[in-house]
Amino acid sequence: MGDDQMNELIPGDLEADSTASVDGLTYTVSIIHDETGYRAHLTWRDRVEQQTTPPFSNARSAMIEGHSLAEEYILAWRSHS
Repeated sequence: MGDDQMNELIPGDLEADSTASVDGLTYTVSIIHDETGYRAHLTWRDRVEQQTTPPFSNARSAMIEGHSLAEEYILAWRSHS
């Protein structure tokens, strides 16, 4: 995914959720902020899996990592189908 595509996925308000669909799989990245930092929480519309990233120092980095994590899962699922 290129920088321009990634920038489109990052909401202006980093407290907002970001939802995307790739190859028929829809996911949402939500930002969680606690004393350890910012984490991206990844949920899938049609799957029961959920993932959470390690903490980051800022919300933008966590959001980018959340979308990158989703891309990795999609590639893995595609390679096993």
